[in-house]
Amino acid sequence: MASSKRIDNSWVKKLESIQHTRGIRPEGQGWKSTNQLKEIYKCGTCRMYDIINKGVESGEIEIFNGSSENPSGRLVRRVWYRLANM
Repeated sequence: MASSKRIDNSWVKKLESIQHTRGIRPEGQGWKSTNQLKEIYKCGTCRMYDIINKGVESGEIEIFNGSSENPSGRLVRRVWYRLANM
């Protein structure tokens, strides 16, 4: 008799929860990635980075270096930004 791979649901649930918690994401509200900011501001990558860098230098924008999964499931470095007064 063949056994089911999902016969022990506690292992399945634990492994799925571990998989979903991969990465280091910022805590709190207001964090946006560069791609999200580009969509909001309707500009290109170079212009967005110029604006972000000026904001970080002046202290108006906070930066968080973390990680998350990319579309293919690999853990990659990510950067998030938010307004410093949040």
